[in-house]
Amino acid sequence: MQELVRVLAYPKFDLSKPEQDELLADYLPYVEAVRIAHPPPTVPPYRDPSDLPFMHLAVAGKARALVSGDRDLLAIAAEFERACACPIVSIDVFCHAFCSGSSSKDLGMPEGWSQAVRA
Repeated sequence: MQELVRVLAYPKFDLSKPEQDELLADYLPYVEAVRIAHPPPTVPPYRDPSDLPFMHLAVAGKARALVSGDRDLLAIAAEFERACACPIVSIDVFCHAFCSGSSSKDLGMPEGWSQAVRA
């Protein structure tokens, strides 16, 4: 949660503090709490420790996908999916799969993924 709050303050999002709070208030009702075991799930080696909690959450929560705009995370997507059975996808790929009804095969996603995300 701390990382999400930190990222919402990035200048590229141009959100005031009240806008950040409103976005979080809109988002939180759809959040499912996931406990990360100690030690956390094994994930591929990664250079940015601030992204590790998201990787651990994706694995511990059995996420269907980890959606990220982070170039470093997207660069290890294939390795992460092989090791953890969770694809890392860009927001464009996610929105295309979620909104358009495209087949998951067309998007390079596991079979049935786009249908599972809608469920």
